[in-house]
Amino acid sequence: RDFNERNTTLSLSLNGEFDILKPIGGTPVAASDYALFEKTTASDHKNGAGFILGLTQVITQHWLTELNLSADRFTGYLNDPYKIISVIDAVGDPTGYLYERRPTERMRRSVYLDNRIGWSRVSLALSGRYMSDDWGVRSYTAQARVRLWSSEKDSYWEPTLRWYRQSAADFYTPWLLNTSGPLSFASSDQRLSAFTALTYGLKYAMKIYRTQELSVRFEYYQQTQRDRAVAPVALQDLDLYPGDRKS
Repeated sequence: RDFNERNTTLSLSLNGEFDILKPIGGTPVAASDYALFEKTTASDHKNGAGFILGLTQVITQHWLTELNLSADRFTGYLNDPYKIISVIDAVGDPTGYLYERRPTERMRRSVYLDNRIGWSRVSLALSGRYMSDDWGVRSYTAQARVRLWSSEKDSYWEPTLRWYRQSAADFYTPWLLNTSGPLSFASSDQRLSAFTALTYGLKYAMKIYRTQELSVRFEYYQQTQRDRAVAPVALQDLDLYPGDRKS
């Protein structure tokens, strides 16, 4: 809905997701012993629903800003069927492996702010996002993109820098001690750990026909683990948290 002589726009988006999961080899029984290979052949389901409430405002002739509030809720099978957790003794030697177990519900909330500023041959995009969920994950994202047009405006360069930081889920653990007792919720998936990440990017694009363009982009991703657990004796000589880099 547009207001204020079309300088203000209010939007509402609703979305739904219905997934059927059929892992190769069957669905592992959550928290079961990996060696027993306890799996079911039945498919599992994951359902989600959410909304995005957005406000876009023209600030000046060269400045446009957008604010989004969003929330979504997922229920069903939220495990990763291919993730296992090492079970170790007090020294650090492995004694077994378990399939991970995550809660069957997840509620996420986020706020997103985006600013676009443009001139004749240069434009700037600055955005920030905060997200929290009921698993204990809190994330912060900041991104900057600069677009530099050629004098004929038929091609451009676009360098990008993205910074990301998150806290760990309440049930994240790199390993389990064999004295931990029955497993409630636990996952060693590093995507649920506490880490900081930087992404450096460079894009080149050229127009080929009206609104169509041909582009090539290079990116370098570097992830740094935070809140590292104190390793037992047998693991102290191993690089348990290698820098995760991806181009």
